[in-house]
Amino acid sequence: MKKKVVIVIALALSVILALTLFAGCAKTTDSAFSQGMIAVEKDGLWGFADESGEIVIDCKYDDVTPFVGKYAAVQMGSRAFLIDADGNDTGIELGSYSVIPNKDGSRIVAQNKNTGYYGVINTDSGEWVISAIYDEIGFTEGGLTVVAIGEKYGLFNAEGAEICPVEYDMLSVGDNGVMIFKIGEETAEAAIFAADGTLVNEKIEILRADKLSGGMLTYYYNAAAEGAEPDYRQVIPGTEIEVSAETSEIVYATAYAYVVKETGEDGNDTYSVKKNDGSVIFEGLTSAYKDMDNDVIRIDKTAADAVTPSYTYIDMLTGVLLENVPYDSSVTVVGEETIPAISFTRLPDDSLYYTLDGKIYAMDSTSPVFTGAEDESQIGMLAAGVFAEISKTGVVKIYNGATAIFEIGVGQEMYYSTSDGMGYSTSDGAYFTVKNAEGYVALYKNDGTQLFGFDKEITDVSFAEFI
Repeated sequence: MKKKVVIVIALALSVILALTLFAGCAKTTDSAFSQGMIAVEKDGLWGFADESGEIVIDCKYDDVTPFVGKYAAVQMGSRAFLIDADGNDTGIELGSYSVIPNKDGSRIVAQNKNTGYYGVINTDSGEWVISAIYDEIGFTEGGLTVVAIGEKYGLFNAEGAEICPVEYDMLSVGDNGVMIFKIGEETAEAAIFAADGTLVNEKIEILRADKLSGGMLTYYYNAAAEGAEPDYRQVIPGTEIEVSAETSEIVYATAYAYVVKETGEDGNDTYSVKKNDGSVIFEGLTSAYKDMDNDVIRIDKTAADAVTPSYTYIDMLTGVLLENVPYDSSVTVVGEETIPAISFTRLPDDSLYYTLDGKIYAMDSTSPVFTGAEDESQIGMLAAGVFAEISKTGVVKIYNGATAIFEIGVGQEMYYSTSDGMGYSTSDGAYFTVKNAEGYVALYKNDGTQLFGFDKEITDVSFAEFI
C-alpha cells in the first residue's frame, strides 16, 4: 500500500496572483520610448510626449500605460480603453487600464469590461487571442500563459493554444519551466513543461516540489521499484541533476550551477558547488551563503598562502570567481558572523558588478571601472557603466564610465519615475531623470544630453520597458 504523503509546493498558491498584480511595459528597441513617445504627467493628468518633451497626445487621462505594440491602455473617469499611436479611441473597452505585457510586448493581459474576467490581447491586431473568461492570468519567463478559474489552473503556449486544460489543482513556475499538479488522496500527479512549453514529463508521482531560491524548479519522487526500500530522489527538470535525497539536498540552483548540501555519516553537513553537468567547482565546504538577489554564492575559503582569512565569491550564472576578499570585522550580520563591506549589482544583461572600498569592479576584472573622489562617501550603480556618487555634503554626480556627465543642482534630486522600477535610470542606463524643487522632471541621456528640461513642466514620466 502506498504511503500517504504531504505535498509541499513552494509559492504555488501565490504565483498567479504575483503575476497578475505585476504591471509593467514591454521592452522595445528604446528603453524610454515606445512608438516614439514617452508617457508623461502634466497638470495632474497623463498623456504622451516626444523626445523633446512636446505633448503629442493630450494630457487628459487619469492614468495611462506606455505603448505596448500599437496600443496604450488609458483611464478616463470611470472608463478604461485602448488608444492607438495617433491617440484615437479604438473602442476596445477594458475593465481596468492596468495591463500586463509579455516579454516581447506582443501580448498583454487585460480585463474585459463586459465580462469582468481576464484574457490576452494581441498588441499588433488588437484581437483577443485568449478569451476573457479567466479569473487570473500571468506570463512566464519563457512566454507561456498561465490561467486560473477558481482554484483550477491551466496553461497556454506562446501562440495562444491550450496545452493544459484548466483542471489542475496547483502549479509552480520557475526559470526552467512549469510544473502543474493534480492532487490525489495519496499522491500528487504532475506534468512538467520546459520554459518554452515543451512537455518534459507527464503523470509523474511527486512527493514534494519546490521553487529554489535561484529560480529553478525541483521535485522529489520515489525512485524505488514497487515493494523495494524507498529511494527518494531530488531532480531539477531540464538538467541531468539528480541526487539521492537520503543523504543530499539541492538548496540553490541556476541554469549554470547548483549548490548541494550533503549529510555525512557523522551527521555533519557539508556543501558542494557543481556545474549542471555534474563537474565539481568546490566541495567539502562548511557553508555556502546565498545572495539570492544577485545569484552569488559566498564561501568561507581562504587561500593557502593568505596571512588573514578571506572569502571567495562565485557568480552562479557564469562560474566566475572573486577570490581573497578580506573579512571586515566591523560589519556584523548574525552573532559572531561577519561579512566584508562588499555589495553586488546584477544588471539586466546578467553582467555582475561589485562595490568594494569606494570602487566599482566588473566581476571578471581586477581593475576598477569607477573610482570615487577622495571626499565622496557613497557610490552606486544606476545601470551598466552609469554611476552615481553622493558626497558627504549631499552633492550627487552622475558618471558614464569615468566621465562626469551631470551634477545635481541646488533644490534638485535624483528621481524615481512611476514605472521604471530601477531607481533613477532605465535599466540599460540609457536615460535618467532629475526633479527640481517645483516638482518638474527633466530627462537626460546617459551621455549628459538633455532631452527635455524643467521648463516643459512635466511632473512625472513612465518609462517604456519591461522590468
